[in-house]
Amino acid sequence: MERRLTAILCADVFGYSRLMGENEEAALSTLSSYRKLIDSLIEQHHGRFVNSAGDSVLAEFASVVNAVQCAVDIQTTLKAENANLPPERRMEFRIGVNLGDVMVEREQIYGDGVNVAPRLQSLAQQGGTCTSGIVREHLGNRLALGYNDLGQQSVKKIAESRAGISGCCQRLEWRQPAGRKELLAEIRTARRVLYSRLAIIAATIVLVQHLSLRPPLHRVPTENLIRHDAQAV
Repeated sequence: MERRLTAILCADVFGYSRLMGENEEAALSTLSSYRKLIDSLIEQHHGRFVNSAGDSVLAEFASVVNAVQCAVDIQTTLKAENANLPPERRMEFRIGVNLGDVMVEREQIYGDGVNVAPRLQSLAQQGGTCTSGIVREHLGNRLALGYNDLGQQSVKKIAESRAGISGCCQRLEWRQPAGRKELLAEIRTARRVLYSRLAIIAATIVLVQHLSLRPPLHRVPTENLIRHDAQAV
């Protein structure tokens, strides 16, 4: 049986049962629309769609970089689509990305490398992505992305000897770095704060200099005042 090292992306809908219970037709319509977007993005990033069951999607990539970038683009695209829907109808996906050795049989892939991906996906927050530590190591600094290291997470039912990850995986939450507009806004805010502080400092210096340059008050001796009062009497 053929074996290969591949990056596996697994995605599913957060709260899919609730969405179906509230409005089946609307949920299926949204899922169908979002699946088309996801399938298109997988293809754009040189991935291969493997299979789908219900609301879940499994895909593989020859490149870790392409897999992670695809996950980020999926979440970014779906976030924009959800903005057009009322909150109760929004459909958010969770995505897990792993790198592992898999067995290939026709169009399907098997093995612990595949099994870890849905575990990672279940650890992701709605609208978020989790990757294993090995994905982070292989990715390095190839993508301009930030991540939050949330520590070691248990992965159940994964044999240590076969998984090669000591029964655990490192949870990473991927997020896009601040955009140009956000950075410019932060810079403008910092400048306003700086200018206001400089203005206060300058005003204080001017006030101190003004007070230090004022001529001293002329003091009249006390005995002169007493003499003047006596003459007036």
